[in-house]
Amino acid sequence: MKRSNVSVVMSTYNGERYLKNQLDSILSQEFDNQKFDLKIYIRDDGSKDNTQDIIDKYVNNYPDIVNQVDKNHPNIGVKQSFFKLLKLVDGDYYFFSDQDDIWLPNKLDKFLSVFNLHENDIPVGVYSDLWVADAKGVSTGEKMKKNISAGMDEDVLSKLLNRYLVTGASFAINKKTVEYINEVNEENFDKVNMHDSFITLLIAMTGSLEFIDEPLINYRQHENNVIGVHVEPRKSIMSRLMRINKIRQGKKRQILDFYLSSILFKDNVTDNNKKLVMIIDKYVSSENYITKFKVLLPIRRLLSIKNPNLSLLFYTFLIKFSKSELKINE
Repeated sequence: MKRSNVSVVMSTYNGERYLKNQLDSILSQEFDNQKFDLKIYIRDDGSKDNTQDIIDKYVNNYPDIVNQVDKNHPNIGVKQSFFKLLKLVDGDYYFFSDQDDIWLPNKLDKFLSVFNLHENDIPVGVYSDLWVADAKGVSTGEKMKKNISAGMDEDVLSKLLNRYLVTGASFAINKKTVEYINEVNEENFDKVNMHDSFITLLIAMTGSLEFIDEPLINYRQHENNVIGVHVEPRKSIMSRLMRINKIRQGKKRQILDFYLSSILFKDNVTDNNKKLVMIIDKYVSSENYITKFKVLLPIRRLLSIKNPNLSLLFYTFLIKFSKSELKINE
């Protein structure tokens, strides 16, 4: 029986302090190797520390598992680095990996069990809860779930309008998803916020997104995290103004990702998502405040459960898109 290819894609940058722990945790995964063939693909994004030496060691020690791709190329940023990996790597299932976390031994097995419930003719994504860990990689006992998810249901796409459900470190996708991604002109990736949020929207619009309500990695928090757990700012006037602007920019990026996904994959949007996609497309494309208000009015509770009317005003008057942001490169 032909084994399915499981490809772990990892982008590294100055990760010498934590990389060994993460690679060891992946190599120690407990899964059915009669059915699945595990490979790790690393793209280093121009590290200036000893990260490359560590990668070389693992490539030499595990030549049948650990591979380095796109070696000695310049820094392009974590987002583009992951998109590059998806273009260069082949697989049936793709697991995103940060360089500084620790996978629990049963992560692969749990994810693959969920993938096996689906046919591979549509995009499928699986993500799990996480343990928030300290700088040493030890779990604090706090779950990420309260920050990222209230569970999945048929309205998953509407939830993605106002929150990020998926943390890339605990995210995996199937081959069909990567086929969709690789059809996109690479210049469009410059416009999206992050690879994981964009891919989440793609899957929610066109396929199936599944949540495992169990922490399966230790999500390390330290001073060099690219994106970590949200920490409340001090409540001075200046910090509150800065927070409002940060929220505005964040909501704008979420809506922009939503819009770009809906345009790029318009031919594949599922029937139950078409109405919401049409509403957001009309909202983003309009420069008239009254039109924006009327378009969003029926879905204001999707923008915020606690303060729908305030959110309606927020999205109407504080978020605006330029034509260059909305331009799609064919």
